[in-house]
Amino acid sequence: KVCGSKIRSPHIIALSCGIRMIRRERGVPSSPRSPRELYDDEENPRGHLRPVRSRSVGSHSSGSDYDIDNEEDIGDDPLPLGEDIFAMATASFVRDYVSLQTGSFAYHVRLTRMVFTMVLVAGCIFMQFFLLSSVYHLLCQASVHQIREDYSQYQLVIYGQDHVHKNDNGFWRGDGVHLNVAAFDTMTDSQKHSVCQIPLAHPHYTGVILFIWSLTCCAELRNAFETLRTLLLTVPTVDDLDAVLDKVEGSVCGALVSGLTMRMKFFISLFIFLPRFVTAVLLTILGCRWLLATNSLSELLLNGLALEFMLVLKELLYVTLASRRNKFITVNTFLPAGVDEYSMMNSLGAAGWAVLAGGWVYLYMFHLQAVVPDYNWDVRKVCRTWDGAVLER
Repeated sequence: KVCGSKIRSPHIIALSCGIRMIRRERGVPSSPRSPRELYDDEENPRGHLRPVRSRSVGSHSSGSDYDIDNEEDIGDDPLPLGEDIFAMATASFVRDYVSLQTGSFAYHVRLTRMVFTMVLVAGCIFMQFFLLSSVYHLLCQASVHQIREDYSQYQLVIYGQDHVHKNDNGFWRGDGVHLNVAAFDTMTDSQKHSVCQIPLAHPHYTGVILFIWSLTCCAELRNAFETLRTLLLTVPTVDDLDAVLDKVEGSVCGALVSGLTMRMKFFISLFIFLPRFVTAVLLTILGCRWLLATNSLSELLLNGLALEFMLVLKELLYVTLASRRNKFITVNTFLPAGVDEYSMMNSLGAAGWAVLAGGWVYLYMFHLQAVVPDYNWDVRKVCRTWDGAVLER
C-alpha cells in the first residue's frame, strides 16, 4: 500500500518500493520519461544543445511565445569553412601564421603543417590542370575532328556539289536551302549512325546534360565565391594579429576568424581561391566542348559523369591525405555569419546560379560552340526519315 503496487510477490514489492523511494528522494518522477523529455531537461548532461521542437501552424496556441514573424531568423552562428583541401589550407594558414608571428611553442610543427597544406593545394591544382590538358589534347581534339568530318560529309551528300562551300575550317557547308532528303539514303548505315548521333541533333537531351554539368561547376564557383566574399568583406581588415582569432563560445577548441590583415587576405585570394576559380571556369568550358564532341548518346551521359571526378578531387585528397589533427583544426575553424536579412534577394538569390547555368548552356549551344562551326541544324529532320535513327520524340 505504501508503494502503491498491485503486484503480490513480496520480493518484487520490496524491490519496487525501494526504487520508488530512491526516486522520491532524488526528485525524479516515478513514471519513466520519454527521450524527448530527457533531452529537454536543462540539467541533462547530454543535452548541450537543446533541439528546437517543430510546431505546425495549425497547432499554434494563443498562449505560446512562438513568433511566426521570426520563423525565418537563421541566427548568427559561425559558419564552418568546409571539409576539403582549400578549407584546410585556409584554416592552417590563418591559425599557424598567427601562431608563428606571435610566438609558438611548436614552431617547426606549425611551419611544416602550413607548407604541407599549401603543397596539397598546389598538387590538387596541378592534377586538375594536367587532366584538363590531357582531356583536351588526347580526347577532345580527336572527337572534335571526327564529328566535323562526319558532318562535312553529310553536308556534301544532302546538298550536292553545286550548293556547298568550304568554311574557314576547310569543311563543307550547305546553303541551307537546297536540302535533298532523299540523298541521305545513299549514305551507308555506319555514316547515317554517326551523323544521327551528333549531340546537336538532340538539343533537349544534350541541353539537359550540359545544364547539369554547368550547374555542378556553378556549385563549385558558388562555394568558393561565398567563402572568399566572407573572408574579404565580412571579416574586417585589422592591423594587429591578436585580433585575427577569437574563441567560439561553447566550443573547447573552436576558433572564429574575426579579422585578417591585408597581407593575409591577399595571400588567401591569390594562392588559394584564384586557382580554384580559374579551374572551375576552364572545367565548365572544356567539359561542354568535350560533351558536344561526343558522337554517341550513351557515352555523352557517361562522359558527363566522368567529368565530375575532377571537381571532387579536393575532397578525395582531404579525406585520404589530411591527418586527424589537420581535419580537427579545419572543422573547428569558423567564419562570421554576417547579416542575412529576411528579404526576397536572400531567400531566392541562390536561384540566380541556375539562371546563370541555363543562360550559359543556351549561349554555348546556339552561339558560342565551335565543335561544329556553322551548324545548319538540319540533321534532326533528315534523320527522322531513317528507321535506324534514335531521336527524341
